[in-house]
This record gives sequence, structure tokens and C-alpha cells, in this order.
Amino acid sequence: MRNIQELWENLQRQQQVSNLLFQHIQSFLQQGYPLHEIEKRLNQEYPNDGEIVKDLITKFQKGLDCHLNGHKFEKMKNGNQKCNHCGLIHP
Repeated sequence: MRNIQELWENLQRQQQVSNLLFQHIQSFLQQGYPLHEIEKRLNQEYPNDGEIVKDLITKFQKGLDCHLNGHKFEKMKNGNQKCNHCGLIHP
């Protein structure tokens, strides 16, 4: 039972860190910083969370790519459309 509690606490911590890093990335982008500089800075500030930083930076890069070049939508079974590149779901 203790292992389940530890796993749950770890997942909660990762979600909190992910949310915090997401907000930092958004803020830095709004200030005009390029993603590679943001990634370097966050890796310095959060050295134990490099995997989360990399994942979020990759998602932001894909989103920016699609914003500039257009999404590659594919119909889903429920009628929505999902971009094959960035994962955006559009009704």
C-alpha cells in the first residue's frame, strides 16, 4: 500500500512541476525568448526535471510549427479532428 501512496505522490509532484514549467514557458515566449534558450534556462533552474522540460518544449515546438505551417488534421471516430503533428483536437 505504501508503494501506491508513493507513486501517487510522485505523479502529483510531476503534474505540479509540469504545470509550473508550462507557465514559465508561456511567459518566456510572450517575452520573446526562443525555445532553445528557454529550454537551457529551465534545465539550469530545474536540473532534476529535464525530462519534463524536454517533453514540454517539444510540444510547444510542434504547436508553433503547426501554427506557422497549418495543422495536418485527420478525422477521429467521434467526429472531431486531430492534428497528426501537434495533437490539437478540433471539433
